[in-house]
Amino acid sequence: MQRTCRFRPVVFRTPVRSDKVPLNGATDMSLSREQVEKVSVLARLKLSPAELETMTAQLAQIVGYVELLGELDTENVEPLAHALDIRNVFRDDTVGPSLTRDAALSNAPDHDGQYYHVPAVLGE
Repeated sequence: MQRTCRFRPVVFRTPVRSDKVPLNGATDMSLSREQVEKVSVLARLKLSPAELETMTAQLAQIVGYVELLGELDTENVEPLAHALDIRNVFRDDTVGPSLTRDAALSNAPDHDGQYYHVPAVLGE
């Protein structure tokens, strides 16, 4: 059976702006190659020099996108716990037929007719 993925990768394209204003007095959040290299070491990723250049550019785009989001006025926006208005989707608990004790114990490798016998874990 072959499965196909319904999702496409997202490419962040941050517009280049000359009027960048640091958020909350912070300095420019662009990333250096050394910072990306340090993160790759911490994540135990072995990246080639070409991959480091690619990752540096891509992560800088992501940071730039987050900076753009930080400029939005969210003062009158109510916080959300979830993006969608989803309620409990579980079915109601209802009493139904269950296995008999003999049927539940039928596949147990060791039992006494009432309980499973298992090896002691915490001692005798």
